Amino acid sequence: MNQDKPKPAEINAPANSSSSADNTKVTSAQILSSRQSSKPHNSKLLIATTIICAILAIAGIAFGVYGMFLRPTLKCETNCEQTSSSPSDDQEPTQFSNNEVEIIDSATIDDLDKKIAILFNTDNTDRTFNTGMGITYYDLKLFKQGDISESDKVRSVITNALELKPLDEEKVNAAVSQNGYSGEIENLFRQSIKGVDGELVAKKYREVFGDTLVKGEIVEYCGYYKYNKQYDFYYSGIPGCGGRTPYSELYYKYSYTEDENHAYVYTSAAVISPTFGKTPEGYNTEDAPFYVYCDVSYLEDDGIVEDAKVCATLQSYEEKEAFRLDESNHEQYSNYRFVFDKDIDGNYYFNKVEKI
Repeated sequence: MNQDKPKPAEINAPANSSSSADNTKVTSAQILSSRQSSKPHNSKLLIATTIICAILAIAGIAFGVYGMFLRPTLKCETNCEQTSSSPSDDQEPTQFSNNEVEIIDSATIDDLDKKIAILFNTDNTDRTFNTGMGITYYDLKLFKQGDISESDKVRSVITNALELKPLDEEKVNAAVSQNGYSGEIENLFRQSIKGVDGELVAKKYREVFGDTLVKGEIVEYCGYYKYNKQYDFYYSGIPGCGGRTPYSELYYKYSYTEDENHAYVYTSAAVISPTFGKTPEGYNTEDAPFYVYCDVSYLEDDGIVEDAKVCATLQSYEEKEAFRLDESNHEQYSNYRFVFDKDIDGNYYFNKVEKI
C-alpha cells in the first residue's frame, strides 16, 4: 500500500506551478496597462501646472506694476477730490521772507473777510469794494488808531452781524420804564423799538474779538443801543441820525498770510471826495470832478486834510461809483494790514490794524 501512495510533491507541484505562472502573467499585464494609461494623464497634469504657474506669474507682475505706478495716482485723485472746495487748494502756499505763509484755504479766507466786513459796517466780503455814500467814521478809527472802542465793537456786532427783531410786550414795557418815556415819545418809541438777546451779542462778540463781553448800559449808535439787565437784551429806540456823507472809502484786500500765531490781511485803502465844501443846502454829492486821495487817513471828521495827495481824478459821478482799487493800481495807495490772533484750535480773532 505504501508503494501506491503518491508523494505530496508529485501531486501538488504541477498545480501550484500553473497557478503561479498565471498570476505572474496577470500582474505584468496590469502593470503594463497602468503605465500605458498614465502617460496621457501625466502629460495633462504637467500642462495644467504650467498654465497655473504662468497665470500666477502674470498676476504677480501686474500687482507690482499697480503698486509702483497706478496706486499712488489713485490716491492723489482721491485726495484732490476731497480738497476741491477751493480752486487754489491744490497749490503749494507761498513762503515769504518774514516767516509768513500764504493762506490758500478758502474757508479761512471767507472767515477773515466776514469779520472785516463786520468792522466795516457792511455785508460786502468782496476783495475789492467801494462803500459808496455810506462811510462810518469809526471805520476811520481803525486806520488812524489801529483799533476801535469797546462801544464801537459792540455796535459793529449788533449792527452788522445780528438781526434786531420786534420785542414781546414784557420787554417793551421794561424798556419804556427804563427810559422813563411817556406821552407821544412813548408811543413813537413803542412803534420803533427792536432788540436782540444779550447772550447772542456776547457769543458773536467772542467769535469776532475773542474776548468776554462786559455788557454795558449804553452803546452809541445814531441815538443809541441800550442794554436791559433785567431781561438781558440790547435794544434800539428812536433813531437819532440820518442823511449821508459825500465821501466814499475804497478797499482792496490783496494778500492773506499767516504765521504760527497770527493771520494777516493786507489791504490797500483810499478815500474819494467831491471837489467842494458843504453848502447851506447840504452836500452836492453828484458834482464832478471827484478826487481819489492816496491815503484813507486823509479824511478827518470835518473833511479832507490840507495838502492831501491825490492819486486819481474822476470826471463823472458814474465813473466815481465804478472806480475800484485792484491789482493794477493798489500799490500807489496806502497799505495796511489787519492782524488776527490765532488760538490753538485755529480760530481767528481781530486784534488791530497796522499801517505798513
